[in-house]
Amino acid sequence: MLPELLVALGIIAIITTAILGLLGRGLDVLRRESHRRVAIGIANGRIERFRNVPYDDVGTSGGIPSGAFLPEDVVERNGARYTVRTRVRFMDDPYDGLAPTDAVPTDYREVAVDASWGANPNQTVTLATLIAPPGLEQSTTTGTLRIRVIDANGAPVEGASVHIANSTVIPSIALTLPTDANGDVILPGAPPSVSGYAVRVTRDGYSTDATAPPSAENPNPTQAPLTVLEHEVTAATFAIDRQATIAFTFRRYGNDQPFRDLTTFTLQGMKVIGTRPNPEPPPDTLPVYKAAPQSFTTNQGTLTISALEWDTYRFSEAMVDYDLATADPLLPIELLPGTTKPVTVTFAPHHDHTLRVIVRDAAGLPLGGADVSLEYTDGSPQREHGTTPDNGQVFFTPLRPGTALLTIAREDFETATRELTIDGQTEVEVRLQRAE
Repeated sequence: MLPELLVALGIIAIITTAILGLLGRGLDVLRRESHRRVAIGIANGRIERFRNVPYDDVGTSGGIPSGAFLPEDVVERNGARYTVRTRVRFMDDPYDGLAPTDAVPTDYREVAVDASWGANPNQTVTLATLIAPPGLEQSTTTGTLRIRVIDANGAPVEGASVHIANSTVIPSIALTLPTDANGDVILPGAPPSVSGYAVRVTRDGYSTDATAPPSAENPNPTQAPLTVLEHEVTAATFAIDRQATIAFTFRRYGNDQPFRDLTTFTLQGMKVIGTRPNPEPPPDTLPVYKAAPQSFTTNQGTLTISALEWDTYRFSEAMVDYDLATADPLLPIELLPGTTKPVTVTFAPHHDHTLRVIVRDAAGLPLGGADVSLEYTDGSPQREHGTTPDNGQVFFTPLRPGTALLTIAREDFETATRELTIDGQTEVEVRLQRAE
């Protein structure tokens, strides 16, 4: 009797749990639907307000066109808070041509209202409408600003946020618009301005691209603030993509043991955003890099660095007692968007004179299995020999200064020789040609 009772109680408990779960989910659905209905009402009310003001007042503070409406505010209903974002922009109808062929590209205005609640981006209601002017087109003294956002492969990025600011015009401009399916934000009706439009493009989880005003650090930026001229189209392209990660592993050269001493190194991205004069030419100018050098320190033998922009990164160690011996893959580090790149770096005790040999094939790929030998040509008995692993690198330490002959041989490849002067931290790269 008791076993049957326990089984029955278990079944009842399972059924009760399932029913309570369904009730909970049902209440969540009802709660979301209630919020959605309120948000629709708020957005619809905002659009009705636009429909009942003079056409020239249809705009937002700091927007193109400008108006009295706030681009963002908060509304409280039934004890809940709703964030209301309003976007207004001129539309250039292709029926009568597009700018710059169309002298009046401000054909009508589009109003879009987002009403959202909570932190989930899916908890948003968007309503939009078109508002036409009351009479015939009138000539304007404005231009058109076209911003295109692409990724690392040149494909359009939809849903990026384009922040546009201009304090040189009256009223000043400060607005944020999303890119469309073509990666575009097109703004007819932009007031003329010389080098006045600052643009910054962002998206969650992506890198950032922006204009840069001339400054002491970057007097010649490659993408300065934009100029808009009357009846002209100003087009600019910005590139962003998913952030990436480098996962470093540090080991000791020779015995492949973990390197857990204090490791200090610097990463320097190579994207250039301008030039500056070189105080000691040649060359006459020096590059200005997008990101400043970043220094890192660890004693764990590993370090993962996230939220990096896709780029080519130089790696340089800053340790008195150790020398960088090898890196796998070869330096510099080529980091692709949205990836995690493992990089293994080995260190050897510091000596005044060392030699790093990098062996590649004709295509530039690292070449393993090559015999590398170093023999001094001044009669010194010191000789060094090693075989490249898959990363194509060997490291000779300690060495003494002097002249030496480097010989690299591998089956099916032509043997290569180099005369070297060993003095300080020396590095040589050799490409082997396949034997015919």
